[in-house]
Amino acid sequence: MARPGVTYTEVAKAAEQLVEQQQTPTLDRIRAIIGSGSNTTLAIHLKNWKQNLDSTDTLSLKENLPSELVSTLKDLWQRLVDLSDENLRTQEIEHQAEMQTLQDELQKFKSNNQRWQKMYETWIHEKKQLAENQVISEQALAFAQKENSSLQAKQDTLLKQLEEKQSRIDELNRLHKQVQTNLEHFRESTREQRLLDEEKQAELQRQANHALQQLRQEILIVNNENNSLKQQSEKINSELSVLQNAHALLAQEQNELTQQLKQSQTLVSEKEYSENHWKKQCESLQYKVEEQNCTLTNLQKDIAVISQQLSSTRDAVKELKDQNKLLTLEKWEIAQEKSQLQGQLKQLVSA
Repeated sequence: MARPGVTYTEVAKAAEQLVEQQQTPTLDRIRAIIGSGSNTTLAIHLKNWKQNLDSTDTLSLKENLPSELVSTLKDLWQRLVDLSDENLRTQEIEHQAEMQTLQDELQKFKSNNQRWQKMYETWIHEKKQLAENQVISEQALAFAQKENSSLQAKQDTLLKQLEEKQSRIDELNRLHKQVQTNLEHFRESTREQRLLDEEKQAELQRQANHALQQLRQEILIVNNENNSLKQQSEKINSELSVLQNAHALLAQEQNELTQQLKQSQTLVSEKEYSENHWKKQCESLQYKVEEQNCTLTNLQKDIAVISQQLSSTRDAVKELKDQNKLLTLEKWEIAQEKSQLQGQLKQLVSA
């Protein structure tokens, strides 16, 4: 196969130029004119030119046409064939380049589709994990609220008991004051009868002292209970403060979880929007690929038509070559007949 750039037309022109210069066309002389070409390529084209030259002479004699016209027509025909071959090669190269480009784009679309699928699966996993975290946080918040309610009820009970103890202490203080008042009144009322009722007063004094001692013991007990209740109240208040702090932390964690949930929902919305956007782009690219495939199918059909035309052209060239062979054979037969007639004519002249 000839290298691109060295065609039959160039070799034919170089050979005709050498003939016009009254030189015999050789491979070296033709290469010197063209500037390139291998011996095999030049030899094939030179051989075809010589055969065409012989067939041109035969056709010009048979059809009574100028040999220059026949040569020009053959050169035009050869140029047409070379141009068709060149166009066909160019279209095949362009077709292969377009096919490679489409293959690269398709591979790129496949890789992007895999990456989008992985991103979608990651998003689903994160969404599921966020939902689980939200359920756990809600359960923890419900438990904390339940504990807070229980502690609040316990605090209310203790406060109620403290109020009852305080009311009892107030009652005892009131009784103590009443006893003091009664004692003073008794002293004032019985001052005149002190001598007469000294023993009775002493007994009453002892009873009062005993009652006062009992009251003091009861007051001491109540004060101890009050102190104990105060300590319990302080303990409960400290526990309540701790629980309130824990409740505040839980509320803060709930707010943070709520914000994280909102951010996750926003991220999910953005990912859904991004996924829809990429899906639309993928559909658009798929539509473009289908259009390219349709265009490729049309090009293949055009190439098939051109190939069919080229096949028809080659058949016509082959038919012309067969006709040239027949014409060459007829020329040879005519030459034989001519030589026979000349021999017969010489025989007649000599006779």
